Amino acid sequence: MTLRSDRQTLVLDAGDGYGRESYDFHGKPLAVEWLRAVARFTLHNPGPARAFTLRFAITSSWPRRLFLAVNGTRVRELLVGTALWREGYTQVEWDIAAAEGPNELELSSDTPAERLPEGREVTFLLVGDVTAIAAASPEAPARHAASPSPAAVELAEWLDALPRSPAGFAQVSENRPYTFAEADYDAQYAIAPDLGRGRGLVELLRETGGDFSGPALEVGCGTGTLSLGLVAADAFPLVVLTDGSDAFLTLTRAKLTKLGIDPSRTRFVTLLGEEIDRLPEASLSLVVLRSALHHVLDVPGFLRKSARTLRPGGILSFEEPCAEGYILMGALAGFLPALAGGALSEDQNRTVKVFTDAMRFYARPDVDKTDSEDKHVFRQAELQRAGTACGLDVELLPNVTYDDCAAGLPSTRKPRSFLSFFRDYLKFCMSWNDALMALVETKLLPYCEDLELLAQQGAGPEMHGVFVCRKRG
Repeated sequence: MTLRSDRQTLVLDAGDGYGRESYDFHGKPLAVEWLRAVARFTLHNPGPARAFTLRFAITSSWPRRLFLAVNGTRVRELLVGTALWREGYTQVEWDIAAAEGPNELELSSDTPAERLPEGREVTFLLVGDVTAIAAASPEAPARHAASPSPAAVELAEWLDALPRSPAGFAQVSENRPYTFAEADYDAQYAIAPDLGRGRGLVELLRETGGDFSGPALEVGCGTGTLSLGLVAADAFPLVVLTDGSDAFLTLTRAKLTKLGIDPSRTRFVTLLGEEIDRLPEASLSLVVLRSALHHVLDVPGFLRKSARTLRPGGILSFEEPCAEGYILMGALAGFLPALAGGALSEDQNRTVKVFTDAMRFYARPDVDKTDSEDKHVFRQAELQRAGTACGLDVELLPNVTYDDCAAGLPSTRKPRSFLSFFRDYLKFCMSWNDALMALVETKLLPYCEDLELLAQQGAGPEMHGVFVCRKRG
């Protein structure tokens, strides 16, 4: 499959586990690609490392997870809930980063294959071609107007006049290194450069009537998991990326450079979330955080300070963990020692206790969390009360991520695998080893089947969500 753009020719070669057959789909002949557990492609990128949009359509017979790996690193995940042959298919657009030369792409599933006639097995059906489009092609999202707004110019001049940190960033707060090594963060959480989260944020704002006339500011940008797509979308006249750690800012800036994303409308600022009120009043159209608000000690105070920096109609948005799901995970894990019947070692029992204690700690409002890196999980009602007090209308999209919004707002009952979330949290966030994870699989998760059924129907516990807080005009 070949697609020509204004700069180069992109070639996507089909590999093993991949074939083509013809089916009758809704009364019309349709060529579909069928695969078993995995399909592999090679994306040939003749230019330097850059961003691409991968487009394909997929269907399955019941909800299940599809994974995309680029050069051996898993970078995207999709829960496909469309019924095979009955309800059509799901259009997918995933932004990925591709290195120069050949890039190995792999689509795979962790759910059992399904028997089809004549002894065939299918996990997913890819409908039609898979294409890769360069971000700089004519089909890329429209760029922002050439002339920056007065609000953007004013804030940029204010930031440019600030003293510089030792790493060369505009300095509002003193540099505060992260508790753990910043350079190891991506490896711990299996994070690869990705534009989908930032793009999803922009689409969410468009669908909810967001204001794009003023600057956007990200608090706690970390290694840029949201920042890359936000800057690449160029939807705002100025994007201000902030973090308390200069090391994180350095990593994010390097990723933008490596991907060839234009940084001319971007400023990097050393800023602690607790000190956002040091910014000029009513200067921003957007304040956004992804997995950062739970690091802030005084959340009501942060909401109040953020509201002060927003223009009327501006939005504060954040993607964060929800108390309901985390309390449930902690309670379920507490049964593992008993269910394992003495099979846990002393170290494994200690690991389980660390997890259950952490879930309890995050949910409790009555303990001192000053010296903890992770501090909170969130309840919608509490955030609504705090938001109302400072002029913000708060809405929650439960079990939704910014990635999920790239194709529009998801359903209010979005299917989400509880078991997958539980597994990933234990493995990546809590670093449970393979032996302990095997006991989770065999001794604990079989008792969670009813929870999984509810979650797949969009009626499961709230594990996380995107909050949208609009400042009243």
